[in-house]
Amino acid sequence: MSVIRKSLARFSVLSLVLVWLSPAGQPIAAEPTKDAIAAVWKARQDGVRTARFNWTETGLIAAGTKLKRPSGDQPPEALPPNDRKFKRSVTLSLNGKMLRFSEIGPAWDASLGTLVKRLYVSTFDGETSRRFYSGDEAVPRRFAALGFDHAEARNQESNYFMLAPVLLTYRACDPDTGGRDLAKFDIRATKGTIDAHQCIILASAPPSEIVEELWLDPDRDFVVLRVARSMPGKNTTLDISYDQNPKLGWIPSAWRWVAFGPESGRIFEEHAASVTLHEFNTDVPREQFQFTYPSGTLVRDRRNSEDYVVTDGNGKRSVTPEDLRELRGTPADRSR
Repeated sequence: MSVIRKSLARFSVLSLVLVWLSPAGQPIAAEPTKDAIAAVWKARQDGVRTARFNWTETGLIAAGTKLKRPSGDQPPEALPPNDRKFKRSVTLSLNGKMLRFSEIGPAWDASLGTLVKRLYVSTFDGETSRRFYSGDEAVPRRFAALGFDHAEARNQESNYFMLAPVLLTYRACDPDTGGRDLAKFDIRATKGTIDAHQCIILASAPPSEIVEELWLDPDRDFVVLRVARSMPGKNTTLDISYDQNPKLGWIPSAWRWVAFGPESGRIFEEHAASVTLHEFNTDVPREQFQFTYPSGTLVRDRRNSEDYVVTDGNGKRSVTPEDLRELRGTPADRSR
């Protein structure tokens, strides 16, 4: 029996804690507490030291729901003119707090007002947080490859919605790595139902402009079936499906994120993922959570307050006006 299964076996009874007898002598299960939920989450997290997921992601950006950044005194322009669909490949690796995330395929570029095919890589090796955006692969040299070394030593992807199904399953008790601090949530008196599964709803406590709900399935070790957010001008839902593994328990297998108008219901953007590979507790060395910028990358190092261009042999040279002219705006817009 795997470590995960042993751990979950110790805590699965927590979903039925504090059982008492009704006057008629029938057992009634009291409501699970946040402590009981956290215990099950922690057992699953402790059982998964490393994880790797690959998935295929398809998406939709609705006509007129994105903006092209203006130049000079020009007003922003609503784009695209027609609905745009896209498909990309994604890889996510975890080792403790370390994370590597990469995607290759079309991404929205706010400065150009269109989808461009790029490689995006985000890494955190426990010390350095690094992001890389390749140049436009469809039109070489339209803008320079761009890298960021962040001043904060943390995972920069903890709030990215398309990673939430994996992070909320295997790092749920670590807010720095995409989990949640349950002290900031309340258990709602009302419940919700998803595909015949009655869910406990955790809601973020006010005050906040963004209200988040986590819909948990108590019959499946409190896995998150839905993440719903409401905010000014936009609501989002993330619905997650799971496959059951006899040794590893419930594993995220597919998910769908939708952003829509809170009153009109109009869909602004949609992303859907289908997992093609998952593996757990394999040897994933720290070097896989590091990234070396390719030659020609313009790097903005916020740790040392310097900008430079990577040269052959991983050298550095000072940024020139020509380098800056090659850099068109900012990296691809990434909804959170």
